[in-house]
Amino acid sequence: MPKSKKSSENEETEIEALSIEESFEYLEKAVDMLENGSLSLEESFKVYQAAMKVVKNCGNQIDETEKKVMLISGEGEEMEALDEEF
Repeated sequence: MPKSKKSSENEETEIEALSIEESFEYLEKAVDMLENGSLSLEESFKVYQAAMKVVKNCGNQIDETEKKVMLISGEGEEMEALDEEF
């Protein structure tokens, strides 16, 4: 059964609210579930799909944190100048 748009939005909001640590815990559980082999193909795909959304969110959080660190350390100004040149 396809998810409703509202259900999909709720899932996205829940994923975005996860901290990096919570995301890693979620991913560990997802790997355990997939390796266990007790899920059907459809269930496995759903777990995989949700895990990939969590991975994407982790990447976004890491990118944002990296930008903040660079800005604080002064490297952000240098990077902005390089970006403007290209």
